[in-house]
Amino acid sequence: MEVKSYRGRKLGKVSLEMKTLQYHEFEDCVFEDCTFLNVTFKECLFLDCKFVRCTFADIKNQGTDFKGCEFEGCNLLSLNWADVFTSRSAMMPSVKSIKNCSIKYGIFSKINFGKFNFSTNDIVDSTFSDCRLSCASFKGCNLKFTE
Repeated sequence: MEVKSYRGRKLGKVSLEMKTLQYHEFEDCVFEDCTFLNVTFKECLFLDCKFVRCTFADIKNQGTDFKGCEFEGCNLLSLNWADVFTSRSAMMPSVKSIKNCSIKYGIFSKINFGKFNFSTNDIVDSTFSDCRLSCASFKGCNLKFTE
């Protein structure tokens, strides 16, 4: 299958709903004010990308990596973070940072967070199950109904 590649692009107000994005590679791209609702990412790569004020809800990941990506001021809803947060090659965080985001109904399972900094995020109604969190920082987080 032919891979569509994008490098160093700024993408604003992209809205995908109930679609499949397949065989796309994005490197050093900035996504601003984008919405991804019930989208399936299939065999995609996001490398060193930045997501600003974007909404992700009920996404599905099939062989997609978010390596070195940053999320800032985003709404991240109903995500299975083991699919989004870890590389295909290892159960270690591949996401670089999450800052000032609203994370709701997230499922974090079997992830080694090392020294990951969750500070300044709202993490509400979410579950951390069998995760290594001993060095992770949650300073200034709202953890309402999170276990």
